[in-house]
Amino acid sequence: MLSRSSCAALATFVFAAPAFADGRDCTGWGALSDNPKVESGKVVGDGRINFVKGAMDDKGCPADTAACKRKAFLVAGNSVVLGAHLEKFVCATFVNGKGIETSGWLPAAAVTVDAGGAPPAAKDWVGTWVREEATIKITPGAKDALAISGDATHGAQDPDRVKRGAVNLGSIAAKIAPKGDALSFAMGDDDKTLALEKGDELACKVWMRRVGPYLLVDDNMNCGGNNVSFRGTYARK
Repeated sequence: MLSRSSCAALATFVFAAPAFADGRDCTGWGALSDNPKVESGKVVGDGRINFVKGAMDDKGCPADTAACKRKAFLVAGNSVVLGAHLEKFVCATFVNGKGIETSGWLPAAAVTVDAGGAPPAAKDWVGTWVREEATIKITPGAKDALAISGDATHGAQDPDRVKRGAVNLGSIAAKIAPKGDALSFAMGDDDKTLALEKGDELACKVWMRRVGPYLLVDDNMNCGGNNVSFRGTYARK
């Protein structure tokens, strides 16, 4: 059986965290390792609030035109993660009841930012968090620490890959106390929890943020087999 380090060394997929191409594209909340500013918010307004295309879809977008309107839409009350602002638009990420994530520009006037409050307590992290092809379980640990375990796959939704036994697997585990709305760790030998800077270049490294009803997760693509990543916006099950 290949070790976690061996799997990482054999991986050929080069991971690039979602970014804002030329500042006019919204593809998510960025890399958590860069400590991006993210906020929770809610959609307001009547009827459907459509996502808006970025420059990669149409060089004239985002703009308040029919040509820039995407088919995907939200409705009042939907919770979103908010990132960069551009003119009359804000970059937003939404997760539906099936754990499917959608990111894109929304009209800033159609979103309100949730009022800031106290940092999340340890109990606010606890639960089973899901997205497509990944589940993370967080339970109370000793003192203020949390016990984290997670599994992710690449290819599990492809019947042909499943039939061929070509589904790649990944896992994470840690015992760590969050700092406010964030935590991060590296995994050492025997799944020992390490500070990020203590992990070597092949170690699995993970960043997490609690934002509104969501858990944001990012990693360095060294937490499993080829193309496996825990990156994503998770909803509590």
